[in-house]
Amino acid sequence: MDYGLFYLPLSLFIYLILHDTYFYWTHRWLHIPSIYRCFHQIHHESINPTPWTSFSFDPVESIIQAIIIPVMVLIIPIHISMLGLLLTLMTIFGVVNHTGYEVYPYSWIRGFWGKHWITPTHHTIHHHKFNCNYGLYFRFWDKLMNTDLMVKTQINADKRK
Repeated sequence: MDYGLFYLPLSLFIYLILHDTYFYWTHRWLHIPSIYRCFHQIHHESINPTPWTSFSFDPVESIIQAIIIPVMVLIIPIHISMLGLLLTLMTIFGVVNHTGYEVYPYSWIRGFWGKHWITPTHHTIHHHKFNCNYGLYFRFWDKLMNTDLMVKTQINADKRK
């Protein structure tokens, strides 16, 4: 542990932010019609996603989406335990966000979690509309780039406040 205990969660947070940024922009790129037809269409054949959809990718898309982690490992130090946690979180988010139904409690959806994190409902809208909600973990880039489509439960929750 060359960087101390404080660096463990910090490195995980850095990786999550950078990975989410990379994912958002490559995911948007994959939705350019000519690119979409070649590499991403197979994933969107699941209009109503299931957990298996999170593993349904063209091999080229898989490489594009996966290459960032080894590149970051070569540039930004990370402890093996945090790398294992990152890969676990990446898998959990991918599977949970492709369940096709909301698994989080309503209080989470209308609270901090639903406003800042990708949820199954949020990502299912992406599979229905195709041109919104591109993020992996966070809604930051979607909000900044005006591609965030609010889900009805969030809109209704916001109106009650």
